[in-house]
Amino acid sequence: PKAAETSGQVKNMPQQEDVQEVKHQQEQQQQAAQPNVATQSGTQKEWEVLLANRSNRLSDEERERVRRFFEDQYNPEPGQDLCRLKLHEQKSTDPTSGKAIKETFYLELDYRTFTSKQSKKTKRY
Repeated sequence: PKAAETSGQVKNMPQQEDVQEVKHQQEQQQQAAQPNVATQSGTQKEWEVLLANRSNRLSDEERERVRRFFEDQYNPEPGQDLCRLKLHEQKSTDPTSGKAIKETFYLELDYRTFTSKQSKKTKRY
């Protein structure tokens, strides 16, 4: 950083590269904070891909709830801050033991911060 003198005091002034890096970091943070971040294809949003590929347990009403959460930041039940939905369920075989397993994926919507979280539960038979 360059030093600038004002009325007898020396202050550190950021160089142009430092300012650009800070702006870039701020832009990345803003993009990361947005739930509607575009995927690699650039045509669908991350949550749309999730609903299209991993949502065999959602009802039509729940799909609409998720869409409105991400697009409109709308809470259909203002008294409820969190909503946990069963998103997807799949059965397969554990490759190491050969036993059947069921994986259940959940989507938690936080209406206070309009952030979401995914979790997975695995049941072995």
